[in-house]
Amino acid sequence: KLSILPSFARFWLLPRLVKFQKARPDILLEINSTTRLANIDKGEADISVRFGRIPNEDLVYEKLMDDEWFPVANRTYLDSLNVSTLADVIGTATLIEHKRQPWTPWLDLHGFATPDKSHRLTFTDTALMIDAAMCCEGIALVRGSLVRDLISNGSLVRLSPTSLPSESAYWIISSKSNLQKTHLRAVFDWLHGLTQNHEDNAEQDASYGNHLTFDEILSQKYGA
Repeated sequence: KLSILPSFARFWLLPRLVKFQKARPDILLEINSTTRLANIDKGEADISVRFGRIPNEDLVYEKLMDDEWFPVANRTYLDSLNVSTLADVIGTATLIEHKRQPWTPWLDLHGFATPDKSHRLTFTDTALMIDAAMCCEGIALVRGSLVRDLISNGSLVRLSPTSLPSESAYWIISSKSNLQKTHLRAVFDWLHGLTQNHEDNAEQDASYGNHLTFDEILSQKYGA
């Protein structure tokens, strides 16, 4: 039984699940996507994945990966703005944000003034926030781990190389007794290995440019 954050389950775990099922058909997974903390000691979950600070639980936990925040948008939405600079995009677009991570720290890091708050759309659900960006509702400040695949396949465009390091990280949590069971240890190790592959591939994308950047789109559109 896996207790997984809905956004992590949808954008990160699900695309990689089929490969695991083919490799280990003997392991039956029950996936509960929820933001509620599962009580592992009481059997509500065997393994849990959460995004936050170092857990204060008397359990086994390992860091899966750090993360970063940066802005993304649907290319069609960017074209509809009819602007030629990132500053113009920021000043014109609807800024989509999560309630726990407002735009202001990223704007300050990039040196942009904070636009009028009337151009904001705030969510408490990360997956809905990303969906809103894909549906051309605005530009969203998102966690990089959740949108890497969407950037690679062209569903979203990363607007800037500037990122805001996250104060939180992904953690995988279980218990000592659970990890003594061979099938649970296999799932635990599989999740841990996938995040290592994610970070390695992310570095390759940054080095070799596996997708169009916002500057490249501007160059195509305006000949800049």
